[in-house]
Amino acid sequence: MNTFLRMTLKFILGCLLILVMLLVMGRWYLLEWSETQIPLAEAKSVVLRQNQSLANFANNLADHGLVDSAFMFRLLVKYEGSYPDFKAGSYRFEGLISPSLLIKEIKEGRIYVEPDLVISIPEGFTLKQIASRLAARGIGDEKNNLLYFKDPKTTKLYGINAQSLEGYLYPATYFFYDGIPTLETVVSTMVKRFFKSIPESLREDLKALNLSFEDAVIFASLIEMESFFDDEKPKVAEVIWNRLKKGIPLGIDAALIYGIDEYGGDITWKHLKDTKNPYNTRIYKGLPPTAIGAPSASSFSAIVTPSHEGYYYYVLLPGNSKRHYFSKTLEEHNKQVKILIKAQKRP
Repeated sequence: MNTFLRMTLKFILGCLLILVMLLVMGRWYLLEWSETQIPLAEAKSVVLRQNQSLANFANNLADHGLVDSAFMFRLLVKYEGSYPDFKAGSYRFEGLISPSLLIKEIKEGRIYVEPDLVISIPEGFTLKQIASRLAARGIGDEKNNLLYFKDPKTTKLYGINAQSLEGYLYPATYFFYDGIPTLETVVSTMVKRFFKSIPESLREDLKALNLSFEDAVIFASLIEMESFFDDEKPKVAEVIWNRLKKGIPLGIDAALIYGIDEYGGDITWKHLKDTKNPYNTRIYKGLPPTAIGAPSASSFSAIVTPSHEGYYYYVLLPGNSKRHYFSKTLEEHNKQVKILIKAQKRP
């Protein structure tokens, strides 16, 4: 073989090697891109029409912010050869979305159907508030809803060892599609969601802490009502744990208020000294008789992951942040309380 042929062959082999490397790198980049998640600030809908071209659909996805590159999406679909499997219809996406997940949803034909009823239950809602919210959405009336929540037959039906469903109706947004549901259907959905939100590992952690599940629901509701912030919840949990272990009354006013009929917005000395209120944690030691609202998963998590700073007290910080100042000693706490009272008196 002469020199020219050898050089030509080397050149061709070199080009083929470069081409193979580019293809491998391109495939790797394409697959990496397919798993890249895009956070959606709000739910977005898109329609795939019958016989719509891939190029047109890809551009539509990019226009809606569901993919960051129409070209890359077309390349991915052509690489997979999956476009013939796409099912026409209306699709809705929310939260985190990636190209691969988007393709999976459309291939499986998970078409979005407008719900017949949407019910949102915020964190911390009490049974009374939930009963009222359901009545406002056309589910029963407040009085009968509340009676159902507190009926021993209802708690027994769901295997709940508590006085009522307080704390067991999970705070979330619920979608119902087969017409307006019955009260029983709504409650069943919410209770099932509650138990799904508690992983088995957390149950095991509670056992290790010698805390019954029923008491954990009460504990979590106290945390939920005392702080809006997930980063504060472990500190609130520590305060409750420390006070329980030392036999100190919890002094949680959210519990006190829960036990006041027709609460007017101000805690009086009469309320503070009321021995007839079983939720008066200023007087009675330990956890209150029941949960005082609907706790979220983060409040349950805080029970088993409390901070370890030596906190026994907390009080609101001045201003409108709704955050708290945590203290280790009564002296430090009282000092911060005076600062708060002074700030509140300023015009």
